[in-house]
Amino acid sequence: MTQWFVNSMRKFLNTRFGRWLTPRIFKHASFLIPGKRLRESSNWLVIQHPRPAYPTHLLVLSKREYRDWMSIPAAEAQIFSEFIDM
Repeated sequence: MTQWFVNSMRKFLNTRFGRWLTPRIFKHASFLIPGKRLRESSNWLVIQHPRPAYPTHLLVLSKREYRDWMSIPAAEAQIFSEFIDM
């Protein structure tokens, strides 16, 4: 990928529409995400990085929209346990 493309994608993903679209792609159209799928559940997707920086480079992606790990509600304990099971 060229640096221009990477910069353009970053700009797009920081737009209001990009922030709205990205979680929906993860949830409803995960087949569009490049990389070999290793595991998938209703809340998580684990893939091999399409361009790994080191031999074992995995991405664990949430299918739900969370700002960060600490913003997952404690009441949704199944999400944490499902992550560990992945």
